[in-house]
Amino acid sequence: MTRYSPLLVALHWLMAVFVPMSLIMGGFVLSNIPLDAPDKPDALASHMTFGVIIGVLLVLRLIVRLRTPKPAPAESGNAALDGAARFVHVAFYVLIAAMVAAGLMMAFSYGLIDIVFNGAEGPIPQELRASPFHLAHKVFGFALLGLIVLHVAAALYHTFSLKDGLMKRMWFGR
Repeated sequence: MTRYSPLLVALHWLMAVFVPMSLIMGGFVLSNIPLDAPDKPDALASHMTFGVIIGVLLVLRLIVRLRTPKPAPAESGNAALDGAARFVHVAFYVLIAAMVAAGLMMAFSYGLIDIVFNGAEGPIPQELRASPFHLAHKVFGFALLGLIVLHVAAALYHTFSLKDGLMKRMWFGR
């Protein structure tokens, strides 16, 4: 077997779109909107929706990955790089799950679901930004961004330096 299943490929690329979009929205858009701004709940609604979608995609991806055949692990010819690749792939699952969990804990702890989706009166609580869940969400976001950079760099290394056709494994076709 030389390729991943089409369903796993689709889930990979969907997450490759949603995760960076959510990181950009959280890090560059939401962080610059004051908590009491009238447009904050709408922006937060989009971010929270993306987070839930990412969580569902992650669970589906894990199930599909465990239940479908997969090609042998890619080798770069360097044991340290191959070990780093295994670490990064596991770390993606762990960090994304932790990021979603921290977001959910923040949402439930500070009544964000009622404020954002149910139109509850009152602003988003100011103490939210000092919350350990908010700090964890932020730290996980920076770590996830670092993993994405490593992942893209590795894909480029395989494509342009090793020229081993690795990207074909995570694309559609025969």
